[in-house]
Amino acid sequence: MVCLSLGKTPIKRSARDFSLPETPVAFSAFLHDGNVDVNTRQIVVFNVTQVNEGDAYHDQTGLFVAPKNGLYFFTLTLNHPQQSSPAHVSLVKNADVVARIHADLRTWEQSSQSVILNLSAGDEVFVRNDDYDHKSFAGLLQSSFSGFLLWAA
Repeated sequence: MVCLSLGKTPIKRSARDFSLPETPVAFSAFLHDGNVDVNTRQIVVFNVTQVNEGDAYHDQTGLFVAPKNGLYFFTLTLNHPQQSSPAHVSLVKNADVVARIHADLRTWEQSSQSVILNLSAGDEVFVRNDDYDHKSFAGLLQSSFSGFLLWAA
């Protein structure tokens, strides 16, 4: 039995409710150029995809749009250069924050977060800078956003 939590209500599913995906859905995207400047409440756009099976990640907007219902895994890594303010970044499903990253202001710091989410077709997952304008994140393949479909529902 798998117990998923979406917000405050746990959802219980057994293994028979899921199946291996017939068509793979997987992406791995990176910040490519030097340091990338992002403002408050702005989506961080990982502009280079090395893998995008199923074409669910959109490297022009930074949105992953679930092509089918299922259980998905996401991981996020950001390299935050030394700056005058810390970094507070969220992994967002539609309008709900599902994970957060904090990076210190005094030093270069690489932070990561991973989640498993139950998504419906059309749900959007993205990375958002929550605080401070002109927040820089290191590119040159040092920051990444990846995800894949574990099981189709």
